[in-house]
Amino acid sequence: MKNIITAIWSICFALIILTLFFTSCDAGNELQTPDDSKGGTKEEHIHEAGEWVVVKEATASENGIKQQICSECGETLDEEVICATGTQGLEYILVSEKEYGVKVGSAQYFSNIIIPEFYEGKKVTQILPEAFLNDTFLVSVQIPSSVTIFGKSSFEGCTSLESISISDNVTSIGDSAFKDCKSLKNLLIPSSIIDLGIDVYKGCISITDFDIPKGITKIEDEAFYEWKQLTKITIPEGVTSIGKEAFYGCESLVDIVIPEGVTSAHLENCTSLTDIVLASSLGTRDS
Repeated sequence: MKNIITAIWSICFALIILTLFFTSCDAGNELQTPDDSKGGTKEEHIHEAGEWVVVKEATASENGIKQQICSECGETLDEEVICATGTQGLEYILVSEKEYGVKVGSAQYFSNIIIPEFYEGKKVTQILPEAFLNDTFLVSVQIPSSVTIFGKSSFEGCTSLESISISDNVTSIGDSAFKDCKSLKNLLIPSSIIDLGIDVYKGCISITDFDIPKGITKIEDEAFYEWKQLTKITIPEGVTSIGKEAFYGCESLVDIVIPEGVTSAHLENCTSLTDIVLASSLGTRDS
């Protein structure tokens, strides 16, 4: 009996020792948990907005990019576009609270001009009257889709100008806007035009193919005077009058269709004309 009691006490004592041992191990493990501040488990932190960093510089024709970086971890927090700068030296004038118009300014000796869509955060919407008047150095100009108005004589007398783009957002082109642009080889007037001035393309004698925009009811006197390179002209329905000497000296023009509704037409000195389709409404024709 005594031996049994001794064995029971021995077992109980062993159990107590084991319990104390495992409790001590667990406590030790808790004390050995890595400290986050010493490179252990990383907890999510609150980002601190740092400085904006330019990652791609804007050029005259291409936008740039800038990013805001977290000063703590270096992660990118935000990104913004830096608008293309356009040609240096152009002059900008506020035409409304949120819009600018542009003119040549000190860029008058550049042969290639790029007009930006934005200037100082505001849209460029107008080519100002006489903006590039008689700029004989200008050969090409890129105009953004934000532009809706070409002012009076905006490119008049740009005798070296060969190309220009006019987007479908343009609604108004002032008088003589492209008058005497003698080197201009192509000019597409979009159907979006609501207000088209007089003598807009008079003297553009290097154009070979021209579509008169829809909505025009009268072709002005001398509108295509001595366009010697013109081989094709499209006159839309709705035109009712063709002015005096409108096609005078268009010596390369081979055929022409006068739409119904036209009551007078003048086709003087068109020496190559071989095919003329006349409207039944035509009352008089000079040839």
